[in-house]
Amino acid sequence: MEFFLDNCPQITSGRLMYISGACVFMEEQQMHVYAEINNEFIFNLPMYYRHDMAKNFPELPYAIKSGFYGDTIIPECIADGEEFQLNVFVVSQGRTILLKEMLITLHEELNPSFKVRQLDLAPLIIEDNQRIKDSKISYILGVPHYLGSEENPAVFLSQTGTSHPHSNFVVDLIKDVTGYILDFGCGSQSVDRLKDNIIHLDATQYPYVDIVNTTDQIPFKDNTFEIVISQAVFEHVNKPKEMMQEIFRVLQPGGTLILDTAFMQPLHGDPHHYFNMTLPGLKSILTNFDIIDMGVRPYQLPSYGYIMQINEILPFVSSPKWHQELQRLLSLFMSEGSVFDECLGKVGQEVLAAGVYCVARKPKIEK
Repeated sequence: MEFFLDNCPQITSGRLMYISGACVFMEEQQMHVYAEINNEFIFNLPMYYRHDMAKNFPELPYAIKSGFYGDTIIPECIADGEEFQLNVFVVSQGRTILLKEMLITLHEELNPSFKVRQLDLAPLIIEDNQRIKDSKISYILGVPHYLGSEENPAVFLSQTGTSHPHSNFVVDLIKDVTGYILDFGCGSQSVDRLKDNIIHLDATQYPYVDIVNTTDQIPFKDNTFEIVISQAVFEHVNKPKEMMQEIFRVLQPGGTLILDTAFMQPLHGDPHHYFNMTLPGLKSILTNFDIIDMGVRPYQLPSYGYIMQINEILPFVSSPKWHQELQRLLSLFMSEGSVFDECLGKVGQEVLAAGVYCVARKPKIEK
């Protein structure tokens, strides 16, 4: 096993500390990495691809899957100027291995700020926690984390930029809504996108996420939301049919679901990728919903899928000839993608779409 810690300062510049590195085994290993502060505060460090490790260890085909990264938050019980112990562990094949043990000094900035907002979600949360099966609940900077019994919190508050922006169609649909809206799998938010009636839920604590959930149940009461938005998320859900039933449960009678998800897209993390869906596949999980509309949005046309796939392929390609040809093809899709999409026709666009979408409604009287 080879271990590398790329980013972990001996003196912090605040209470938010970013950690990244790689753990390379000689053979393929299912593993996860986590950090521990003073033998107590634990944060998950999700895995990701490290193409540089693949180049450094060409004889090891799975070295590319060795990367890990994430944030840890230094707790308030540690004072400015005080040392604390950071341990990094890997868990693989039932073994827990200490990778790194180090002392770090906290240097707190004068005005530390975290990208969180303190919403009072208590009136909306399920009161009987037994309904959130096999879960544990913790709070990080006031944000509740509903996690599986064997899971640790994952935090990416240092992330810059935004993800999962609402399409123009969604923006127009929700602009006058006064009831609660759930952004299911919201990703990283920015201040200008925050609204008092939109609750942001994700499996990871990104900037301005209001509630973290990795369980199979959504921890909100029945009939809570007027609208549920889920954009580029359901490919990351390991039980999509069951989760769709949960979305149905938390929607108000007459409430609307707006969802899009991957079809012809490559494997991508965030942190896991389970299922891509055809239009018939998406329709099959919309049990009990009235389907208002479904199809392929302009941003889901085939050219976007091929652009995504080529961008994902390029770092893996070792052949200069193939790399050059793929770059040429990528440039063609970037400049002439709309022409390509148009020449496919409507049926071809659906057969080869990058993604699919639906607008569905919970009946006012349940079927």
